[in-house]
Amino acid sequence: EEILSNDSSILFMMKKNVIVFDLDDTLVDGQAFCGEVMVRTITKYQHDINRNSILAHHDSVRGRTIVDLYESAKKKFGLTTTVKELVETDADIMLRDCYKITPFEGVRETLKHLRAKDKKLVICTNRKSDSLIAILKHNNLLHYFDEVISCVDAGYEKPDPKCLNDLVKRSGLSRENFLYFGDSEKDYRFAKNAGVECMIFDQYLNGGQLFVNLNMSFLQADI
Repeated sequence: EEILSNDSSILFMMKKNVIVFDLDDTLVDGQAFCGEVMVRTITKYQHDINRNSILAHHDSVRGRTIVDLYESAKKKFGLTTTVKELVETDADIMLRDCYKITPFEGVRETLKHLRAKDKKLVICTNRKSDSLIAILKHNNLLHYFDEVISCVDAGYEKPDPKCLNDLVKRSGLSRENFLYFGDSEKDYRFAKNAGVECMIFDQYLNGGQLFVNLNMSFLQADI
């Protein structure tokens, strides 16, 4: 994983013209809330499943698409409910309560700094557009981004590089101008499949302070 609290990483990032971000567990802290949504979804249909078992399963498959999450949960817990019903219930809960998902500390300051340096900022994620836009609007983050892309809604979920390849093509820039920020192996493969350099990190191993450290590095490097 790339550690972003040193000048060399900052200088590397500042050479890029387009910074592309994943959303969940990268910019916003969705781990606990999304686990709770899975608990509420599954127990709606099967009340006797232990919530801690559901949370443990959610953490073990973090980074997958919503369909993958519930296909694996259906198999693990022997659910008779269809994946379609589970996904729709999850989406309803998520959209209604997504205000509970908040940015990691330092995210807003980092985005503001990058915009001041004339960087083009993009979100490219597997989250569906309805809750994606709702989260960004609720947290007053939407205006920082030039584009917001749901790979799932486009029909090419990560690590399929279609959405990132199309973004590069629309920009008219070479791939060397792009940098992808993510938090999972799927994000790594997504970027590599598109021939785009990436920085992959775990916010939770970094105590959710990665962007705080990033801002400190901006100041120290005076850029």
